[in-house]
Amino acid sequence: MVLRDDAGWLQPITTPLQMGMRRALILAGMSLTMGTLPDSDCRVPIDAQVVPTVPVAGYERQKISFATELGDRVPAWLLIPTGQTSPGATLLCLHQTTGIGKDEPAGLGALENLHHAHELAVRGFVCLVQDPSIRRRPL
Repeated sequence: MVLRDDAGWLQPITTPLQMGMRRALILAGMSLTMGTLPDSDCRVPIDAQVVPTVPVAGYERQKISFATELGDRVPAWLLIPTGQTSPGATLLCLHQTTGIGKDEPAGLGALENLHHAHELAVRGFVCLVQDPSIRRRPL
């Protein structure tokens, strides 16, 4: 990870202070794109639920949902490569804004060029493909 110095050059992060500065920049950029994070009084336990699991060549596709706010759940596909036994990084695979939503990247739609989560899972990456919830309060 890197951080721009006063002259504008990218420098490797080597201290906790620099990492804190980089984190603040990441959160600011994320807020510009997605809106602000919910206040702490709106947070709820994640309450992840797995519905059916389907074995696919090279990985397992789990239909899951998780709580984001009181009374609000986000549906998603979790693609776990065959043989994955230890925790690791997970890629968040976003989808285009069409009715099929999360199903296309997970390999369930007709457009194979949009099956990026499926392709990554086959190559050994854990992938989360979610349908974003509709925010009920203003951004």
